[in-house]
Amino acid sequence: MSKTLSYRDFDWVLFAIAMAIAAIGIAQIYGTTAHTIFASQYRKQIYWVALGCILALAVSRVDYHVILEHVRWIYVLSILALGAVLLAGHSSGGARRWLRLGPASFQVSEFVKLVIMGVAAFYLGNRRDKYVTWKDLIKLGA
Repeated sequence: MSKTLSYRDFDWVLFAIAMAIAAIGIAQIYGTTAHTIFASQYRKQIYWVALGCILALAVSRVDYHVILEHVRWIYVLSILALGAVLLAGHSSGGARRWLRLGPASFQVSEFVKLVIMGVAAFYLGNRRDKYVTWKDLIKLGA
């Protein structure tokens, strides 16, 4: 099996819908901030949308089976990162939830949400039975 996917396999319809929603958001930001001191904020949003597009195209080239092979280690790293937030995280808005890496800071919990989806996919994909029971869902929730 190939470890990378073709751009022909990319879901261009979903991408177009996401871009339409992003364009509406940018138009809303522009209209809301047009005659204020925040008038250039829509440009910042355009940059973030462009970065998101580049990352989406890059990630779409990776076969998800490769990620699932390493999901256990990714899960362990995410738990360690959550511990790092407790020890070295920085507070914003009264809650300690940000981790600084150089000039950038990010919320580890946002990354962990993706990891939990990967763990759930790994667990449910490796089951022998075709049907998911309440017991399986409780195990995932624990």
